[in-house]
Amino acid sequence: MGITLDQMAQARVTLSSLLDEIGLTNYTFDIEPKEGQWQVNVECAIDEGWESFQLTASAEYLSRGKDDAILHQFLLDEWGGALMACKKK
Repeated sequence: MGITLDQMAQARVTLSSLLDEIGLTNYTFDIEPKEGQWQVNVECAIDEGWESFQLTASAEYLSRGKDDAILHQFLLDEWGGALMACKKK
């Protein structure tokens, strides 16, 4: 079964919301759908320029967004730590 445009759009909205909640000032991201775990490539502003990070998120989370409060908080904590070098608001 392929990924629909609606699923990709929902994933982008969910990820953008999550990255905004982490408080990044300047960033871009791409999503690569994979089996189960999707790869999320984030580029963000750091003190010395820009840095790239590769993160993962479950397809289930990306389709449900903040509806899963436990997984949402887990990603906030995990990604917040991974993106610590990024400039924050």
